[in-house]
Amino acid sequence: MKSLTLAAACAGILLLLCRVVSGQPVVAPANADTAWKQLQQAAVLSVSQQTDEQVAAAAIAVSERAETFYTNFPGSSNALAAGIIECHMLETAYDHGNQQVFVKWLDAQANLAPKLPAVEVYDIRLPVLRELIKRYPQKEGYYEKLLSLATMVPEDKARPLANEILEDPVSDALKDKARALLRRLDNMGKPLDLKFTAMDEREVDISRMKGKVVLIDYWAMYCVPCVEAIPQLKGTYEKFHSRGFEIVGINADEDERALTRYVQEHELPWPQYFERQGPQDFEAKFAIDSLPTLWLVDKKGNLRETSDAFPDLQGRVEKLLDE
Repeated sequence: MKSLTLAAACAGILLLLCRVVSGQPVVAPANADTAWKQLQQAAVLSVSQQTDEQVAAAAIAVSERAETFYTNFPGSSNALAAGIIECHMLETAYDHGNQQVFVKWLDAQANLAPKLPAVEVYDIRLPVLRELIKRYPQKEGYYEKLLSLATMVPEDKARPLANEILEDPVSDALKDKARALLRRLDNMGKPLDLKFTAMDEREVDISRMKGKVVLIDYWAMYCVPCVEAIPQLKGTYEKFHSRGFEIVGINADEDERALTRYVQEHELPWPQYFERQGPQDFEAKFAIDSLPTLWLVDKKGNLRETSDAFPDLQGRVEKLLDE
């Protein structure tokens, strides 16, 4: 997908967006390809407004157009991408002062979480983030989102973004996160240094688990996609544990007793590390930026895959077990 620029947007699309922002009705195109092109251009144009209030209003208008698109064209190959645009526009409106969209933004994220292909997210969000950074260079939140995007994509896309953050006018804390991401990328295909004492006193050391395939689950109970993934993790564990598959959990919640109850009630057999009161900060060490974060370690102890969700997790585990 080619990145969009403001120069590429025609005057007719600008007029269309102005009508949306002003509340005038817009007739949705009957053709999905035309509607998709207009939606893409409107998304980029939405951040060209001059004030926070105008950006928020334009972003909400585009989010509504995105919802209309995937509702009217559910079979389109761009239906999922329209959902991503909707989510990003609601996020933009929230960032620019419209607090009322928060619940809808969360709902949109929860709906998209199981479906998001990282590269498609990258292609859609990057041009909008670029424009936001260009227009609001003092807002570090947009640089944070750029780095967050880098954590979701393959190394050839992630590394340039992380290096870019190191050159940007951002805080030392954000630059430290960029350096941590680069360290994580450097770890791909190499032995993973991860060891801890679990809540139940089990000693976990990935370097001593060679011969096994290990899934590392960085999660929290307050994270809806994390909790929704539990049945998939349990099913995969039950199917492949006898063949040498293990799971280790690193938890980011605040209440250790509540976590203990949850683990017992849901009969999670794998060890859990309660990070809030533990001596190690894996979130900082490994540049963990979202929940859930799932890593797969092969039988040689090398980090092989990182993601916020693994489509066909069982297939991926079985492939590593067969190596």
